Amino acid sequence: DAFAGLALEAVRVAEGASLLVLKGGPARVVAGPVEIPIDPNARMRLSLSPAEAWAKRTVPAWRLLSGDQAAMPDLAGKIVLIGSSAPEAGALLPLAAMPLAPTVQIQAEAVEQMLGGRFLTRPVSANAWEPAVMAAFGLMAVALAARLPPAVAAASVAGLVLLWLGGVALAFVREGWLLDPIGAVSAILVGANITAFAEYRKTRALKAAIEQ
Repeated sequence: DAFAGLALEAVRVAEGASLLVLKGGPARVVAGPVEIPIDPNARMRLSLSPAEAWAKRTVPAWRLLSGDQAAMPDLAGKIVLIGSSAPEAGALLPLAAMPLAPTVQIQAEAVEQMLGGRFLTRPVSANAWEPAVMAAFGLMAVALAARLPPAVAAASVAGLVLLWLGGVALAFVREGWLLDPIGAVSAILVGANITAFAEYRKTRALKAAIEQ
């Protein structure tokens, strides 16, 4: 069964919501005014902050234990998570951006993302139209490789690759969409290279026939 994690519960309490509400179309969890999109497995993808942001939001334990009022941070009205970054604590998990990260920092990333409203999502319809785009780009690469001179065809194929990768990057930056950058590029390169090899073999055969 799915259950709320530490970050979601912290946001719920901070927002004064008495309960969590599950909604569909698209799937999301609602905690007061905060809506968090989730995937079919009730997971939320993290968009990691830069490393310097981790240092800015971290308060060392010695500052709280020193008794020095000047060193005390202002924590009023903020969500405070207590954890350890020491390996001996065993509270480390692997991330895509780094081998291991303290779980308290991962939870803090989730809290900031929920409150900031910036989420990484994969469109529900992507699984349907991505194969169509892959086939269309592959056919375009075949046509270009078959009809254009080699140098022009290579430049055109490179343009198709950059066009797709640029679109994927733009969708990620502007909308937080996660699209497959590899499928269409693979179709373009495979289609273009197979067509170019077939044209080369055809030219070699014609050359041999003329020489004979």
